[in-house]
Amino acid sequence: MGVADRHALAGVAMVPVTPASLPHNERIPPMSTITTPLAAARAKFAEYAADRAVRPRAVCAVCGGIVAAGTGVTDGEPTAAALNIDARRRRESLPALHGWTRMHTGCNDPVAVVRTLTGLSVNDTIAQDALWAVQPPRLVGDDGRPLPQVAPVFACRFAELSSASAWAGGAWKHVKETSRDALAEAVRDAEHQRYFDTEAHRCTDGPCGACGVALSRGWRQSPIRWKDGAPAPWCAECAQVADRRPASREILRLRAVALEALSGASGADMSVRYGEHMRLFAELVDPGHPGTAERWEYAADTWAEVRESARLNYPSSLPDGLRQDYQARVNEIRRTAIAEQRALEEAEARQADADRGWPI
Repeated sequence: MGVADRHALAGVAMVPVTPASLPHNERIPPMSTITTPLAAARAKFAEYAADRAVRPRAVCAVCGGIVAAGTGVTDGEPTAAALNIDARRRRESLPALHGWTRMHTGCNDPVAVVRTLTGLSVNDTIAQDALWAVQPPRLVGDDGRPLPQVAPVFACRFAELSSASAWAGGAWKHVKETSRDALAEAVRDAEHQRYFDTEAHRCTDGPCGACGVALSRGWRQSPIRWKDGAPAPWCAECAQVADRRPASREILRLRAVALEALSGASGADMSVRYGEHMRLFAELVDPGHPGTAERWEYAADTWAEVRESARLNYPSSLPDGLRQDYQARVNEIRRTAIAEQRALEEAEARQADADRGWPI
């Protein structure tokens, strides 16, 4: 007995179900618009296959290791000649080179390369500094050829080695221990240099010979000498001023440089006008003095007097922020002096008239 017969015996009428006979919110969509889980899976597999075709399994052009299919990055397309080479390599059971267009994602990252080759944990800045430091001279592969630059990785590039065409795969095996050690040394040097450039520290020659500060960044050699003849350095701030002036060992000129660093004022005759009134820190203390926490702190009151005088005498040379203030003060001083001179002259004239017997 069929379904219709059973429904007929039960007194149930068979009504054909069509999309039009259903309520609007229950209508069955056409089969062409239904995406089944199987169809979605097939589409995903097709996507994977296409991706693997674009990014096939091949030797990494940077490290020489194997890049799995569908992973890493691709730089350009292999030529017909490169594909013929891969066909031959497949017959020899060697991994494809894919025209040296494939590389691991990490091999395009300088930090990852440095960490891998040296085992050191470094940040991006230190990694870049170290890689630049070893180029030139470039790291050298086992066949004696220099490893050329590949942006942004400057350490090594496997694809350029003469032995690469017969390579069977193996990450970084072409880099000698001596090359790794050289890169590790460059990393440590870069870390030290970065510290010296960014952190205030002491100089082995003592505090600044001009201002006396004990800690600074970017210490520089100077013509200043301690009382025992040993060299005294410039701090970074005093060195910036010295770089703008002709090099000289004459003490009056060195004092003028120090006064400019102290006051911000400058003038062609400053060494003559203030040379005898200014003193360097190295002239005031005995050798071995530890220096001061702040610049110009040792003889603060005396240096402050000289600084104020220099700013008032050279207001137009001062940097913005000081120039307007001191120019206004100089103008006020001049107005006051003119008024006082006029008052003095008027008083003298009245006294002269009184002396001649004129009623005042």
